[in-house]
Amino acid sequence: ALRRDQPGRVSDDDERLGASSMQKFHGEDLAISHRVKGQQEELRSWFGEAVREKEAAQAEAAQSDADFSSSMLQIDGLKSSLEASAQAKRREAYSAVAEH
Repeated sequence: ALRRDQPGRVSDDDERLGASSMQKFHGEDLAISHRVKGQQEELRSWFGEAVREKEAAQAEAAQSDADFSSSMLQIDGLKSSLEASAQAKRREAYSAVAEH
């Protein structure tokens, strides 16, 4: 007979319980399992978002570094060609002076 009976309390608004029934206590949470599951799902969502943001930031930083390296290589190439051209002109000027 006891197994078929309802539990002593099924919710916070159970009409069977009066004020002096001592079935409802301060701080008691009947929906704790539901609330904890919701919080865990929310944390998983936040962590997933944080991981995606971190990966995106790392990819952006890597692309920025690659762009910078590429531009530095281009600048070095241009500088080398300008220096070679200037040195060739100096040699021509020295040889022209030496001939006269």
